[in-house]
Amino acid sequence: MNDKQKRYCCEILQHYGLQNQLWQTIEETSELNQAIVKHHRYGTMDGILEELADVEIMLAQIRMALNEEQLARVDLITQSKLERQIARIRSGE
Repeated sequence: MNDKQKRYCCEILQHYGLQNQLWQTIEETSELNQAIVKHHRYGTMDGILEELADVEIMLAQIRMALNEEQLARVDLITQSKLERQIARIRSGE
């Protein structure tokens, strides 16, 4: 995400507030799920690309609302989950 996009996300978050944007995130992730189902049925990626962009915008806004400690925790959890999955792959699971 470039700087202009980040500024837009910040302005949108400030305008609507975190609680509204969390609800919007639920809607956008549901739409991404539907696009993935359509991809499975029809082989089209167009809907996935559109909805993925929407979800990335919402996640960027949520991250903006977190403090440094919360962001650090997310990063630690992410690292742990990635390491766990790589360990599963490498062990043949």
